[in-house]
Amino acid sequence: MKIEYERPASMTKIRKTWLLSLACTAFFAFLLIYSLPNLVSTPSASACTTAHLQDTHLMLKSYDWHDGSGDLYVNPRGVTRHAFPHERLKSRKGQDESSVAHHWQSRYASVTFNQYGRGFPNGGMNERGLAMEVLWLKETQHPKADQRPYVNELEWVQHALDTCSTVEEVAELIKSIRVSPIHGQVHYMFCDRSGACGVLEYLKGKEQLYVDQRSHPALTNHSYQESVSFADQVSGPVKGSGSLSRFVRASQFGKHHSITSLDQGLKALNRVKIRDYTKWQIAYDLKGGEIAFRTSSSPSIRRVKGSILNQETTGCSAVLTYPLSHQASGEVQRYFTAPSLTTEKKKLRKRFRAIRLPVQLANTLAEHGARCVETKPQ
Repeated sequence: MKIEYERPASMTKIRKTWLLSLACTAFFAFLLIYSLPNLVSTPSASACTTAHLQDTHLMLKSYDWHDGSGDLYVNPRGVTRHAFPHERLKSRKGQDESSVAHHWQSRYASVTFNQYGRGFPNGGMNERGLAMEVLWLKETQHPKADQRPYVNELEWVQHALDTCSTVEEVAELIKSIRVSPIHGQVHYMFCDRSGACGVLEYLKGKEQLYVDQRSHPALTNHSYQESVSFADQVSGPVKGSGSLSRFVRASQFGKHHSITSLDQGLKALNRVKIRDYTKWQIAYDLKGGEIAFRTSSSPSIRRVKGSILNQETTGCSAVLTYPLSHQASGEVQRYFTAPSLTTEKKKLRKRFRAIRLPVQLANTLAEHGARCVETKPQ
């Protein structure tokens, strides 16, 4: 039996709008969102750093961008998610047909960092100690569309965290799912609590998957192979904020520095910090399940314990959120609350206005993210 929650009063109208103008509305919504690096010409468009420390089971992320707003979400297990249906394909007969937007059942609960609404995470970690992060890669070129069901660039992160517990499972999942971008040129790094890591990229129309990063456990904004080739030629310290320089320093975090705690991990991220553009610093304890983070607007270290994902984190009513703008330090579980669609729309509209995007697109994304369907056990 299926039960639906949080169905907005205007959802019927939204659905009719999608049926009448799905291709146009959805295309522009995601085109504008993922076009932000082109609309805002700053060094941050080619920034962000991720690294993994195998000995201490830590994964680190420096999020470098012009906007530091965002929210944490607790995403429950036992929920059926539907990908945002932004594609329209033409059949060989010349008739318009909708390609298949994927839907899936979440098996694992997760905590994610979201900047563009519920269901579209920039990164996060699930209850099984699998973490994934997104970084910009301007050379990204996806293969042509095929018949596999699709998710968009950010939904891929949520899908992997919902359904996978290991790097090996992520590598298997990508065989059956198509990542369908509108404009987003990104690649992904993901690690699990065993110490395994992987990188997923799309280059020259082909999928590139690397599942052994132990010698260079990092990712920035060049392709992984290009970054490794550069690092192998370097024999001494590397300075500068460029992507390749940051890759070298990040891949050496565990080799030349004693980093045994989340706090030390956050401190290490200062070595790849980009002045004025580093907005979030995040450290995941893949084995212990704890997350520590700080932001440019709230530099005190905040923590989310793994216990926030418990047996009760099941079904639509278990969705929780926490604003990164909140001024606090230490553990912040007690500040997580049930999300409000009205508040989510207001936040997205404010972020869209700041970058001169139509506010109705923010409403559409918020409406979609608020849809939640759970399936009770038979």
